[in-house]
Amino acid sequence: MAATRIALALALLLLGTTAGHAQTERITDFVSDVAIQPDGRLDVTETITFQVLGTQIQHGINRDFPTDYQGRWGSHSTTGFALQDVSFDGDPVPTQQSRLPNGVRVRIGDPDRLVPTGVHTYSIHYLTWWQVRFGPDADGLDWNVTGNGWEWPIDRAELRLRGPEGLVWSDVRTFTGRHGSHAEDGLIIAHVPGLLDAVTTRPLSLYEGLTVAASFPKGILQQPSALQIAAHWVGDNLALFPSFLGLLGISVYVGWLFLYGTARPPGVVVPRFAPPSGFSPAMVGYLEDKRLSDRGFSAGIVGLAVARHLKLIHDDGTYRLVRQQGGQAVTNVESQFESALFRADDEFCISQTNHNRIAEARTALGNFLNQAVMPALLCKEPRNVRPALALAIATIVLTVAALAIEFGAFAVALAFMIGFAVAGALLLVLSARSGGRGRWLPAVVGMPFLVIGLSVGGASGPWLFLVALFVAATALLAAVSYCRLTVPTPEGWKRRDEIEGLKLFLGVAEADRLRLLNPPDFTPALYEKLLPYAIALGVEMVWSRRFAAALAAAQTEYQPDWYDGSNTWSGCDISDFSSGLGTGLATAISAAATAPSSSDGSSGGSDGGSSGDGGGGGGGSGW
Repeated sequence: MAATRIALALALLLLGTTAGHAQTERITDFVSDVAIQPDGRLDVTETITFQVLGTQIQHGINRDFPTDYQGRWGSHSTTGFALQDVSFDGDPVPTQQSRLPNGVRVRIGDPDRLVPTGVHTYSIHYLTWWQVRFGPDADGLDWNVTGNGWEWPIDRAELRLRGPEGLVWSDVRTFTGRHGSHAEDGLIIAHVPGLLDAVTTRPLSLYEGLTVAASFPKGILQQPSALQIAAHWVGDNLALFPSFLGLLGISVYVGWLFLYGTARPPGVVVPRFAPPSGFSPAMVGYLEDKRLSDRGFSAGIVGLAVARHLKLIHDDGTYRLVRQQGGQAVTNVESQFESALFRADDEFCISQTNHNRIAEARTALGNFLNQAVMPALLCKEPRNVRPALALAIATIVLTVAALAIEFGAFAVALAFMIGFAVAGALLLVLSARSGGRGRWLPAVVGMPFLVIGLSVGGASGPWLFLVALFVAATALLAAVSYCRLTVPTPEGWKRRDEIEGLKLFLGVAEADRLRLLNPPDFTPALYEKLLPYAIALGVEMVWSRRFAAALAAAQTEYQPDWYDGSNTWSGCDISDFSSGLGTGLATAISAAATAPSSSDGSSGGSDGGSSGDGGGGGGGSGW
């Protein structure tokens, strides 16, 4: 009696399990017939039988086919796909294709009709190519029969692989399970020349699939030529070429532009013993460098010091500026600069605690010099910059067009990647060009933009990261050329020749070479007058040595009253004194113009080695 009860309980349990199994929407049979053509194309027919209950499958199914893979060195690799025909229970059925980020989706079914409950069979016929792997010693095919993306379990899966006559299979392997699984729950039921038949030995759960890998001798299939392989690689990585060529082209052009594009045959340069009329030391440096450099800013301070408008005190590595009353006449730019320096009080140290004050004074001097020099002496040259801007725009447009060819609708997201990277690069250039307290705001906004653009590219693949990087660098170079490229006007070239003549006089170590030109006598007044200009032109050490030699020959003492510090004229080497006024002061200004916190440091198919590898694959869902 007890045995009878146990048997009855087991029978009921089995019946309940079977009934539950029958009431679950699932794939009851998945058969893939694959015929390898002599040219390497695959002719595939998938016959998929469903148990439909109307839960997920209402109007039909979606069949997803991956076509985009990551190739060697992270490159983009694609396979071909061409849908031939689709049927539902033997009758034609409407289909609609759409682009996925990594492939193609075929929507099968009629939106105006519901699929009846019961057992139904879909047949999907398509062609695909660039799936066969051609090796040095043997060819092969790694085929993901079912794919690992189905939203239903699969009771049974089978591959019927046919090849040209005489094709002999070797190294046949089957893999089952989720992507990356090495389980081998498959059985080879036919293994003869020209035919290979493999079937699963257990049902497949959600997102599990069947993969079959096999090799065969070379020479059976027609291998693509090297030119075809190269053309296919170029087509798969099309966006890389306009982005790289654009960056290369604009790099060469902008480099030539800065080195030679604004040059002209020099005029007659003769030694001059005075600066151009009305030119302050900072203005000389600005016209020479086409910008306000740290050395030019230092020359402006020393210029005010030798004119007795301030006293420069150097003690324990710190420079302190103390405003003086009276003094000699100075230019209007120097007078405005003095007001900007001592706007708050009449004494301050050049240190990071005063970085806002120094940055504001530097910005003010740069604005004063810009108004004095441009456009009379320096001007933008749009004819030279326009090709760079046109090249950058063409690079961006062609790169986005290439992405659209490669990725279809998904290129919209990649276009945003390009836009973020370009916007970030432009904002960084704007930050470098700006001055004052707000100079870091564009960088704070631009850096995340650049990081987001490059990160999206990196997440999509290493080569797309390079595409975003190349385009951003192209835009950056174009912006730099637009912001920084200035050329002297005809009047500016004359003044530059005069400045070169002054530099020749200040920087010639052998005074005998100038003796025939009747230079002025070396006096403390002459030394002090031209020292700021020597600092602006980078020849202060030579100028100071010549003056020291003249003083030694005349046995004359000199001690500047506008300077007080450890490197005094009589107590140290001349090079220390001049270097402290030139390089040392410029270095201190550069360090002090930065906030303390911002200067801190900051921290195609594969070998078929597991389930889900190889070509084919994908998955599906209901709709």
